[in-house]
Amino acid sequence: MSGSSGGFRLREPDAGDVERLARIHVQCWEQTYGTQLPPEFFGERAVEFRRRLWNRMVNDSAPGSRTVVAERGGEVVGFASAGDPISPEDPPPAGTELHMIYLLAEHHGSSAGQAMLDAVVGDRPAFLWVATENSRAQAFYLRNGFALDGLEKPDERVPSFRESRMVRPDLTR
Repeated sequence: MSGSSGGFRLREPDAGDVERLARIHVQCWEQTYGTQLPPEFFGERAVEFRRRLWNRMVNDSAPGSRTVVAERGGEVVGFASAGDPISPEDPPPAGTELHMIYLLAEHHGSSAGQAMLDAVVGDRPAFLWVATENSRAQAFYLRNGFALDGLEKPDERVPSFRESRMVRPDLTR
């Protein structure tokens, strides 16, 4: 899987990307949730946790999962992953779960986010969890046919941080 558009390129991640992915994962979280989550979500322990996650994802991807990275000028600037539902809540009747999609803030509006979503989910039925207070992300998902379904949950580690589920039906009908 490889594609190019808008000055960036999409491709599958490889072992050489793990360190960069771990660091930009934490950086994206800090850019997005820096005022909502405690500092331990953004330090070196968080990078180590993400490094282990990305090692597993790159070296032992789950069947049916799709992961892409967006790079610009040879540097990874974002990533997205989707596949079978992994959320403990009952999934909607049909659909792929968008597990994550993050893009460094300086690349917002570049069309890389749209290209990554299209690459990992396409026009299939899908669902995702989004921070309840992340209006920018919710607007992006609304433009892509997702709607809040009323299910909301607190984060286990930070109960004040809430997530809302968004669901998209089959767009091909």
